[in-house]
Amino acid sequence: MSGLKETHITIVGAGRVGQNFAKSAPHHSLIRRGDSLSDLPKGPIVLCTRNDDLEGIVDSIQKERHCDLIFVQNGMIEHFLGSRDLLDTTQALLYIAIGKIGDQAVDGEKTVVVGKWSELFCDLMSVCGLKCQSVDRKNYRVQMAEKFLWIASFGVLCDVHGKSVGDVAQEHRSDVDALSEELRGVVARNAGIQIPTGLCQRLCLYSESIPNYRASVKEWSWRNGWLWEREQSPLHASFLNILGRA
Repeated sequence: MSGLKETHITIVGAGRVGQNFAKSAPHHSLIRRGDSLSDLPKGPIVLCTRNDDLEGIVDSIQKERHCDLIFVQNGMIEHFLGSRDLLDTTQALLYIAIGKIGDQAVDGEKTVVVGKWSELFCDLMSVCGLKCQSVDRKNYRVQMAEKFLWIASFGVLCDVHGKSVGDVAQEHRSDVDALSEELRGVVARNAGIQIPTGLCQRLCLYSESIPNYRASVKEWSWRNGWLWEREQSPLHASFLNILGRA
């Protein structure tokens, strides 16, 4: 057992995800923007912040506590983790959608986690009414790339078509198929991650499980910008040009 009831969980970030965890965690501290990050209680530290805030937050936490960090961010964060010797930390891919703070999380039922605190994180998800599975590093890396391709592909297509992920999956399937396959190749060539066939089907099934969520091109350097900096692939470029982002 993970000892969830006996373990203090520090949750950094009081946005939608952080507050969702705080509602259910039996013993926790919720750290808001501007609060001190020194001398945090013993136990896991769940970083529920934007990617662009990670550098400052990690730098503010004592290095000897880095082994307790749990990262839940979207995007290609491997380069950041590697630069800080954090690749062996606990990392989770959240397949959930929360419309606004206080809303019930919609479960895509595909969340996975890897690392030291994986069992406890699965239990935390469970008390939140959400599913989570612990996987090994190799499996996690493939699933990380797949989630990355989901947010990169649907972010662009939701903005281009002005529709939710569910509508894009149902009404613009050919765009999803073509763009996700093109970007899959970019990831394979530049990150060395081979994603199994059937990618578009899996991405669309997830989108249909959270149909009202509206993805968007955000956190550029962690998502579409990561792809663009490595290869300016033609279909990706054409959609970004429509959005004025290329």
